[in-house]
Parts: sequence; structure tokens; C-alpha cells
Amino acid sequence: MGHEVEVIDYRPPYIEKYRKLFSMYDFRKRKGVVSKLRFVASSLVHARSKMDANRRFDEFLNSNLTFSRIVRKPEDMPQHYDVIMFGSDQIWSPQICDGFDPIYWGQFPHAPRTRLITYAASLGGHNQLSDSEWKKAGEYLKSFSAISVREEQLRNDLRLRLGITSELVVDPTLLVNENMYNQIAVQPTMDNYVLVFSVAPTDNLMGFAEKVADQTGAKIVSMSAKMPKSSRAMRKIGGGKFQVAPSIETFLGLFKHANCIVTVSFHGTVFSVIFKKDFYSLHNYMQDRAEHLLQSVGLQDRLVGSDATTLQSFKYSHTQYGQTDERLTELRVSSQGYLREALGTA
Repeated sequence: MGHEVEVIDYRPPYIEKYRKLFSMYDFRKRKGVVSKLRFVASSLVHARSKMDANRRFDEFLNSNLTFSRIVRKPEDMPQHYDVIMFGSDQIWSPQICDGFDPIYWGQFPHAPRTRLITYAASLGGHNQLSDSEWKKAGEYLKSFSAISVREEQLRNDLRLRLGITSELVVDPTLLVNENMYNQIAVQPTMDNYVLVFSVAPTDNLMGFAEKVADQTGAKIVSMSAKMPKSSRAMRKIGGGKFQVAPSIETFLGLFKHANCIVTVSFHGTVFSVIFKKDFYSLHNYMQDRAEHLLQSVGLQDRLVGSDATTLQSFKYSHTQYGQTDERLTELRVSSQGYLREALGTA
């Protein structure tokens, strides 16, 4: 849109702990000697994958984004912006943010001319605020000149509980089309594979992937942020074809070149749709957003159960995209319209 953009390099401890090879923050929260010893052992097992993930993400970020100085507390916030945009994801989640993070709620010193807006902000689907928390949220949200959220439920809650009007917008990964991701994705070394990508434990996940692989003559490739705890566990989730903490380029390439994708992840579903792949999005408690997206673009048949009965009767079918592009374009244009108006460039 022609704006000069800088990413505020905010590093709260509850996020930074994921980058550390050993987190005293989490260690102290463990109850009892056994729990603490297990945490130490787990940290040792995952140390290499964390080091690799940190390096790969840092290389990508430093090559593609412009950052402010590091911010750790409200008084560190830079003062030279015309607009500060907040989002997306669960920046308002008390569970993730150890309560209400004042920075993510706009509670910090800033220049009078600086406008605060949100894009696709979220409480997280599993969070229910108390009456006192809603009252606090209402006071904090007075700091914002424009608010958009990512879930219909949150938009309704803001309207009914606080009398605040907000816009429902698409996830930022959907603000651009396939062309941008094609410029980043790299060709994987394997071919003819079913990609498995999950962020939550799901019954029959690998059984489902094996059904797809058997019926299509493909092998299975699994992708995860962490190394499995044992070689036995690794064999169970992909027959040795296992990608741990891949780079952004490899992550996108694995989606782009897969024969089919089996996922329990909203963003796994997003990139399946963006690259127009055959895919199955397995239903579980975390898939509300995936269900909403698939209904919006006419692909709700790709959200399937992972129960034993569904697995037993499974027959592979191709994804019929039909009018998906047109519907995605409508959602994208609407969300870009919100941005232009919120930024004062409509």
C-alpha cells in the first residue's frame, strides 16, 4: 500500500521462553522433583531442534523484515510512529500472555498523533473472560481508533458486552495470494508424498494419513516443530521421513509440492487452500477457525472426522475448488478495505 513499515521487536518473557534451550520460567512452574527432572530431560532432547528453529527463523526475519529496537516493557516503546497495528493471533489471550499484557492492549506511552489499530486480534477460542476482565478490556479498548478481530464470537462479545463495533477480517496469511508464497517456497528433495502437519494430538492422525498414502501410492512425510522423544515415536509418525523445525522456505515448499495434505492445524488448512492441494483437515477441538474458513470458501467437505468409523470407510477424493478463488478474493478485498480505512488511505 506504499507505507513505510517497521515491526516492533517486542520480546515478552512468556514468548521468549520458547526460544531458550532451557527455560527457568517453565522449570519453576513444575511441581515436584519428578516433574522438574522430566522437564530437564525433555529440554535436553529438544535442544538441537530449538537451536535449528531459532537460527532458521532469525535468518528469515532479518532478511525480510525491518525491526525497531528491542522492546521489553511499556516504557521502551518507540515514539515515532503514525500508526501502530496490533495483531494478529491471540495477543489478548490471558492464558498465553500470563494475564492482560499492557502492550498488546495499547497501555503504554505514545505520541498524541499516533493512532492504534488492530488486525485480526484474538482472545483465543478457549478463553472466557470474567465480568471484571470484560470491564478492564472495555477500558483498554478505548485506546484504539479501529478494531478488527479474527473470530465471529469475539466480534459478537465486543458488541453485546461492551457496545464496541469491530470488523471480522481474514487471517493475515490470506491477505496475499499464492504468488507471494511461490517466491519463498523451495522445492523439497522428496516427491510423491502425503504431508502430515499437526499442532495438536489427534486420534488416528497417522492412520488417516496411511489410508491416503495406500490409496494414492504415495509415501508419508511428517512435519513438526520438535524432534520426537524416541526413534520409536519417529517411526510411528512418518516412517523416518520427518522434517523437524523446517525453515519458512521449506515449510511452504512441503505444502506446495505435496500430493495431498493431512492436517490438524488452521494454518495447515490455509496453505492447503492457497496452493490448491488435495487435503483433509481433521476435526478436533482446535479446528473452529478451519471450519469457518472452509465454509466461507465452499470447501466444508474437506473437514472430516478422525474417529475409527470414518477412518474405516474412508475413500480418497480430489478437492473440488470450484469458486474458491472468487470467494477468497472477496474476503481478501474486504479485509484490505478495513486496513485502508483504518490507516486513513481509503
